[in-house]
Amino acid sequence: MNISSEARTKWATLSVESPEENATESMDTWESRLGLQSGTTKLENGHTRVVKIEGSNLEIQEFANGKLVQSTTGGLTESGISLNTEIYNKWGKVSQTIQTELEEAEDGTVKASRSLQWFDGEELTRSMHEEMSLNSQYSKVSDLSSGMQFQITQFLGGETQVDPEDLKNLTLDKHVTKYSANIQDYANGTLIRDTAIRQNASYDNVTNRSDQRIGNLEARHTAELSHSVNLSFETSEYDKDGELIRQVSFTEAQADGQDANDGKLQQDLSVSWYVDGEIVKQSSGSLTLEETENAKLHKRPNLLEMLDLSQEEYSTDEPQSSADLLSRNLLDNISEADTHNKGLKRHIGKGHYNSADDIAKWGAGSQPYSISWTDTLYADGDMVSRQTDEESARKNPAYNPLEFHVARGLTENDPAAILRSTSHTDVGYENGFEKSRGTVESHEYTHPDKDGVDELKTHTRGVVEKGLHKESASRSYDGGIEAHDPEADKASHSMAREMTLTFDDLFDQLHGLDDTLKPQEQW
Repeated sequence: MNISSEARTKWATLSVESPEENATESMDTWESRLGLQSGTTKLENGHTRVVKIEGSNLEIQEFANGKLVQSTTGGLTESGISLNTEIYNKWGKVSQTIQTELEEAEDGTVKASRSLQWFDGEELTRSMHEEMSLNSQYSKVSDLSSGMQFQITQFLGGETQVDPEDLKNLTLDKHVTKYSANIQDYANGTLIRDTAIRQNASYDNVTNRSDQRIGNLEARHTAELSHSVNLSFETSEYDKDGELIRQVSFTEAQADGQDANDGKLQQDLSVSWYVDGEIVKQSSGSLTLEETENAKLHKRPNLLEMLDLSQEEYSTDEPQSSADLLSRNLLDNISEADTHNKGLKRHIGKGHYNSADDIAKWGAGSQPYSISWTDTLYADGDMVSRQTDEESARKNPAYNPLEFHVARGLTENDPAAILRSTSHTDVGYENGFEKSRGTVESHEYTHPDKDGVDELKTHTRGVVEKGLHKESASRSYDGGIEAHDPEADKASHSMAREMTLTFDDLFDQLHGLDDTLKPQEQW
């Protein structure tokens, strides 16, 4: 069932009905979309709100102690809603302006966009433009194939816990979100930080739309079956004179389904540092990480976090259209600049994006992973040195866990669960040309001893090149790689350090969006 088609019909009728019918339909639309009716109401913060609807036009004024603190004007367009909001400080000056649009496309995708500006007196201190699009499709679980019904009932706790009659109260919800935001911070009229955020995601959820618990799913609750999330952001930082001092580029892709070990994570980070506009250091790296039955991937913002909705707001009797979901709290959140970034900020605060830091501190356990990190130094624009460190762990094909096996250590006929590898390469440059190169590579392997018991060993090979001269050596050792490579975890520590700095900065910038001057905080 495609609920969005109903909303398209509602918008379309506005242009073909008589003026009288149009006026009635407009009032219905303002009420259904934003919960508004003409009249005066007292708000929880003690302010007074006056709403006036005339045909397709809307005017909202909010007063505190008889003084105007916020005003919104709006109109209905052919494809949606347009709102313009001004927030005033205690001197009656504009402290924030907000332009909001809600548009619906022919395919049922709905896009909400906002342009915000913050002022300190006459001075612009921050600007932000964001867009969130949503496409929603729903199916009753009772109408799905028996195979899909089985998967969902297993997810909810098994067929013994789910009455077949309850399937009619469950829906399978498929959502695609696309979010983008551009945030600029200013100081004394000069741009000091410019950030572009992109997050595209698809979610499959099962929702209990009844007042009774179904399996392990509570009443009026939705649960995620699977997700695929792609996040990227770029940040440029400038000094007080407008000179570039740091650039960051980050991308990641995470996919996780119903299986216990199907989650995969890929991250890429690049950081460049500048002095007087000239590059002095560039660092870049990547991480891949796989989920196992005993080690899960960190969570990412789910659908409700992206839309800033509660379980009850989302899990209504009937599925809501994309337009209804995006506009449900549109007016209440109109001055909440971090509406669609609260989930991102929450997960940054919990360290969920810094898996490199987890590995650096505690290791990866039995999780296969790989990390590569490169630091390049420059002088007068020319490369001086480049250092690349790599570490990885792969599943040991000889590993056959026994029921009592709980740790990585070796027991009889029970080799290591994963085998680690490391690599370190140092390259020196002179006048921009490579002058020397040294590489040390190590990898773990298992080898049966005279009694047929697998022993963990490490093989190391080193190569040094300088001009036309080249030397190499190799050797095998007893034991794991950490006993023979003092920098076995250097790649994870290096990436973790830059990830911490990068995401701390992003968190601070997102947290700064809470500094919005809301009317209730000014009076």
